Amino acid sequence: MGSLSLPRLYILDTGLINFPNQQGRIVSCNTDGSDLRTIFDNMSTMPDGIAIHNNYMYWTNMGPTFKSNDGSIERSRLDGSERTTIVESGIIGVHTPKQITIAPKSGKIYCACFYWEHGAG
Repeated sequence: MGSLSLPRLYILDTGLINFPNQQGRIVSCNTDGSDLRTIFDNMSTMPDGIAIHNNYMYWTNMGPTFKSNDGSIERSRLDGSERTTIVESGIIGVHTPKQITIAPKSGKIYCACFYWEHGAG
C-alpha cells in the first residue's frame, strides 16, 4: 500500500518588514503549521504572487523598484528544484507582475501587473 502525503501550504513572504532592503522567501509547512521548510530565501526581487499547478509553484517578482520594467515570473518544483525564469525582466507588457493564477485545464498563466507612471499628464 502506497503512502499518502499530507497536504502542504506554500507561503510567500514578501519581506516588506525590512523595506527598502526586503528579502522575500517562500516557505512550506503542513496544514497544522508543523514541519516548516524554507524553499527559497534572500529573494531581493520583491516576490508578490504565488500559484501551484501540477506539482510546480509559480511566483511573480515585482522587481527591486516599482518604477522600472524589472519584474519577472519564475517557477520550480514544489521542493525548490528545477527553478527557472519563465518571463524575463524587461519583457514588454510585463512591467511589475503581482498576483498570479494558472487556469486548471489549459495551464495558461494569468497575472496582474502594476504600472507606475509618476508625473504623467
